[in-house]
Amino acid sequence: MRKRPRLHASVVATALVLILGPLIPTPTAEASNWGSSFAHICDASPQSQCVANNVSHYYWRDALTAPRDQASVRGIQVLADGSEINRFTSVSRNASDVIVLQVTRPDIDAFAWGQCMVGAVYGGSNANHDRWCYPQLFHWNMWNLAADKVNTTNKYEYIGCHEMGHTVGLRHTSSPSCMVTAGKPSNPATVVPSVDFPTLHDFQEINAGYPL
Repeated sequence: MRKRPRLHASVVATALVLILGPLIPTPTAEASNWGSSFAHICDASPQSQCVANNVSHYYWRDALTAPRDQASVRGIQVLADGSEINRFTSVSRNASDVIVLQVTRPDIDAFAWGQCMVGAVYGGSNANHDRWCYPQLFHWNMWNLAADKVNTTNKYEYIGCHEMGHTVGLRHTSSPSCMVTAGKPSNPATVVPSVDFPTLHDFQEINAGYPL
């Protein structure tokens, strides 16, 4: 995927070391857990699977409670530490790739979700699995059926890693990764996963999608 230009002022930073080089093929639609497709759309709905708009990833946390704030910070940190993504705390809400917030939405049967903000700028394509939007919203759902099941540090960290993973283009996977899906809060049998790290495969997908 070619790097797209920044749409706002960026901060110069030292790029992380390229862990896995040109031997990694560019991921394709259904053979990987990477990027948008017609089945995994990138748009304003709560099914967004959006790629960040370039290697630098600026995020803003909007008045989160402590465990959600800490898990959100950790989520992008672990993704950046193991990949080529450069992560920055944004200087303002308006200069952010991702805005993290908490809302109470009993009408959305999810523990958390991501979507493109109304009025977002778009690029790339679902057909090429590189569709992106800027900015993206990462919502923590405070609805009691969702919030009550997120009751350990690992479960908070799973969600932080999972949703931040979506914002850089990762989709769900069946591997023991933070990108496994949690199920529906309304299902009494649903247990929030406590796997709070991506796998090596997840990092390979990111690095293939963001070549330096």
